[in-house]
Amino acid sequence: RPVTDHGNEHCYHRSIVQKTTHAPFMESEDNTAVALRCFDLQSAVLEKENEKKACDQVRVLGESQVPETCLTVEARVQEAKDALLEDAACAARAT
Repeated sequence: RPVTDHGNEHCYHRSIVQKTTHAPFMESEDNTAVALRCFDLQSAVLEKENEKKACDQVRVLGESQVPETCLTVEARVQEAKDALLEDAACAARAT
């Protein structure tokens, strides 16, 4: 016998069905959003690390050949890593 809520016998049953039907879908949406956010943060780290590698290769040609952006690349690599680690969900995935 269904539990009644304000005279509506099916109210309780419907809420149970809705929770079990929609909860996994919403959880999947949340997981996807987290994965995309982490992907963006990880991509930023890789982009900065690749930029640093390029700067290191240019530096071999002489300091006069190094573009100004290379002067701050190490700080930008660290900023990208910090942003990744500041996001608790992404930090857990990164370790």
